[in-house]
Amino acid sequence: MINVIKKFKETQGSTIIFNFIKKIITATNLMPALVEESPVAEKVRIYARSEHIISRSKISENALKVLYRLQKEGYDAYLVGGCVRDLLLGREPKDFDVVTNADP
Repeated sequence: MINVIKKFKETQGSTIIFNFIKKIITATNLMPALVEESPVAEKVRIYARSEHIISRSKISENALKVLYRLQKEGYDAYLVGGCVRDLLLGREPKDFDVVTNADP
C-alpha cells in the first residue's frame, strides 16, 4: 500500500492531494500502516497449499483468470478479504477481491 501511495505521489500534480490524504490518515489514525516507513510485504503471510483447505475448484473461473494473467505478466496477485474468509469457512463467496502491485 505504501508503494501505491508513493507512486501516486510521484504522478504530476498529485502532491497536494497526497499531502491532504496523508494528513487525514495521520490525524484520524485510520490506517497507521499507510504512514509507517516499514514495507508492508514484511507483514504479509502467504500460506502454502498444504496449510489451508481452499481448493481452486471453489474459486471463480474469472477470478483465477485475473490472478493467472497478472502473475504471467510478472505482477504479484492474491485473493484477499471476505472471499478468503468464506472459503476457509466452507462458504461460497459472493465476490472475489484481488490485490496486486500492477498499475491501473
